[in-house]
Order: sequence, then C-alpha cells, then structure tokens
Amino acid sequence: MSKPVTVYIPKENHPVFACLMPGSAIVADGQMVTPEDMLVYYEGNRYNDDALRAFGDRAVIAAGRLMERYPTIARGAFPVDLLLPVGTVELRKEEVPPEYRHYPKHVLKRFERRPRLTFIPFTAHAGALSAWCKSSDPSLH
Repeated sequence: MSKPVTVYIPKENHPVFACLMPGSAIVADGQMVTPEDMLVYYEGNRYNDDALRAFGDRAVIAAGRLMERYPTIARGAFPVDLLLPVGTVELRKEEVPPEYRHYPKHVLKRFERRPRLTFIPFTAHAGALSAWCKSSDPSLH
C-alpha cells in the first residue's frame, strides 16, 4: 500500500450520508476532490452477505476497492469535517503457527500465507464505532 487507508464513520447524522447503509465502513487515503471533500469508498453489506457481517470485513472490502480504484457505485466524496476516523486497514503477513515451526522449510511453504488486509480499530472512538455498527443490526431496532 502506498498510502495508509483510514477507516471512517459519520460524525453525525447528515443528509450527505443518505446513500450509506447504517453500519457502513467508509475508507479513504486522503485524496481530496475539493478543498472540503475527500474521495471515499464504502461498503454497507446491502445484500446481507454473511462474510460481511463484521465492520472490519466491510472495511477491508472497501479498502481493496480503494486501492485498486475499482469502478463501483459505492464511492463518493464526503466533507472531511463530517468524518470520524475509527481505524486503519493495513497489509499484514500472517505468521506460521508455532506448532508447525519445527517442520522442514519445504513443508512450511504450504502454511505460508500471503499478506492480507486487516482492519485495526482505534481505541479512542470505540464507543462511536460500536454505536454505528449497532445501527446496522435490525435485531436491535
């Protein structure tokens, strides 16, 4: 990743966010389209995919689209001052499990995993993130 990808949620209920599903993950790398608006990609799990129930999974999907500049309708420009940063998406390489580390190298190659995108939440805004994620759970309404 050339630029860090920051994950956001809306700071407040504002008409500019009407296109978002409740609980959507919004990501950006800081590219501004106007002095006030930042290019963002988002994922709200509109089709209720089981693999996207967790906020972090939605953030990773949106970050992948952003990094590839994937053509999608789930993209827009939002005012920076209305976005609250709640984490980052980073490229991390998973380690070989300890119980396999004594195996020969040719066997360990089977366990090597490619780096993968991972959501890293900020603790500072955990309450706001939790409230935003609960807004997407229909069982809580």
